[in-house]
Amino acid sequence: MKTIRVDDEVYAWIQSRAIPLEDDANSVLRRELPIGNSNPLEAEENSVLRRELPIGNSNGKGRPTPKRIAHGERTPQEEFREPLLRVLYEAGGSLKRLEAIAAVGELMKDRLNKVDWQATKSGQVRWRNYVEFNRNTLADEGLLKRYSTRGVWELTANGMKEAKRLFG
Repeated sequence: MKTIRVDDEVYAWIQSRAIPLEDDANSVLRRELPIGNSNPLEAEENSVLRRELPIGNSNGKGRPTPKRIAHGERTPQEEFREPLLRVLYEAGGSLKRLEAIAAVGELMKDRLNKVDWQATKSGQVRWRNYVEFNRNTLADEGLLKRYSTRGVWELTANGMKEAKRLFG
């Protein structure tokens, strides 16, 4: 591994595109730059997840300062519920977290708008955040296992029944 030095603006750009607790600078650059990618999941994810996020108006941490979203400007959070159930059901009941998020993005790509692709205050892409929130909601409803293998989202027996009722 080599060490490189970057200025504050470049560091802020990398940080704004990082997935918290998952990415390091190298994984962000591999995902964002048009260079070879040995991980097919990340390469596939790029086609769905990669969008230009605004840099400029900063909150002091190098992230864009989000403005309050008016009602109706974004895809409602609850619209991510059934697509998440569907992708897990069609995958046999479980998927790795990033695979599930990418599959929901692919399923909803025609419904996502410009606001959905904006960064939230935490730097996360808004629609990805909604998928994560829906995962927690489904776990609260008993449809997803709250404590499955780390990084894996898994339907419960009730979740499989509900998904089969909806999509089977």
